[in-house]
Amino acid sequence: MSEEQAANALQVFAPGPDGARRYRDAFPAAGPEELYEMVRSDWLFRMPSLHLAEAQSAAGGRAHVYELASR
Repeated sequence: MSEEQAANALQVFAPGPDGARRYRDAFPAAGPEELYEMVRSDWLFRMPSLHLAEAQSAAGGRAHVYELASR
């Protein structure tokens, strides 16, 4: 994974105009491969799950959100 590939993924998948900078600021020690993996998994899994839970709650239901991490 090159720095250019990670930068492209951050540009495409990180939310907002400053999304790439926010990922880099939040994870300063992360290399290109780790940044690529984080932004792609957030886009594909984490954020849709969070949005679904928020919609369930907004509609009057209950929702429980769990985040598993290996750090």
